Formats: sequence, structure tokens, C-alpha cells
Amino acid sequence: VSVALTRVFVDDAVLGRLPQVCAKDGVATTSHLTVDQAVGGRGLGALWLLLLLGPVGWLVLVLVAFRVGGEHLVIEVPMSKAAYGRLRAARSVRNRGLALALGGGLAGVLLATFVDLSFVGPVLVLAPVVVGLAMAATGAMRVARESVTVSLDGSRRWVSLGRVHATFAAACDSQVRSEHAV
Repeated sequence: VSVALTRVFVDDAVLGRLPQVCAKDGVATTSHLTVDQAVGGRGLGALWLLLLLGPVGWLVLVLVAFRVGGEHLVIEVPMSKAAYGRLRAARSVRNRGLALALGGGLAGVLLATFVDLSFVGPVLVLAPVVVGLAMAATGAMRVARESVTVSLDGSRRWVSLGRVHATFAAACDSQVRSEHAV
């Protein structure tokens, strides 16, 4: 799989006027995926230190994180049904792994609270958490591989699309050259 980077006009990306070539597979397609990317956000910076304050700090961090959101760039990326299927499958593995880790952790805490687990030790309690986290990490790596990266440049005129197929990048470059020639 070839991986490339291309730049397109922000208007073309937002209005879905990109070449009808799948960004991931490089095949002709009429299907699109809407990508909602946060841009220009300041991030949380040192606010992550609130994690050290325990549950009160966690609550404050969650509340602040929702307010820091910033603006979003919503674009239409051409994507074949096969590429979208791979992305959905990867997201599913990631989400199921997170659910298993969370559910396993909660079940382990409840079980340890009400039952004497000294005969099996922490292995029984931690096994679903470890397996879930491994699944989530594997799924997250697959999501990253199957996703298109989106970034807005400083002039706010250009959108960079990364992790795209070389055929899609060439088609975008050709489109930009032809628009500049007019």
C-alpha cells in the first residue's frame, strides 16, 4: 500500500470537490466519508496535571476538555466501500477492546469487593483488562492506518491530506495544477 501526502484547497475539501478516487485504495469511487477534524484548538496543555488530584481533578478536566473544543473542519473524502469497511472493522475492534477493558475492570473491582479472591490472585481480575487493552491498542493502530490525516495550514487556504494512496494524491495534485492554470 502506497502512502502519500497531498494538499488541496480548503473549499474543494469542504464542498467535496475532490477527485472521485478513493483516498485509501486509489480506485474510482462515488462514495464519500465525512471527516470532522478539530483545528486551531489550543489543547489542554498543563491541565493534564489535574489527573493527579484524583476524582475531583478528573471531573474538572472532563468539564474543561469539553469547553476547549475549538473549531472543526468538516470535509468530504472520497472513500470506497471496501476502505470504509476496513475502517469500520478497525473502529469496532478498538471499541470492543475498550468496552472489555472497562467492563473487566469494573467486574474485577466488584468481584474483589464481595468475594475473597486470594485463591486465584489478581490474574483473574486483570486478565480481561489486559486482553481488552491489547485489543483496543491493536484496533487503534488499525484505525490510524485506515484513516486519512487532515490538517489546515496557517493561511487557512490549504488542507493537507496524509496517509492517502499515491493515485489519489496524483489526482489531487493534477486538480490543483489545473485550477491554477485557469
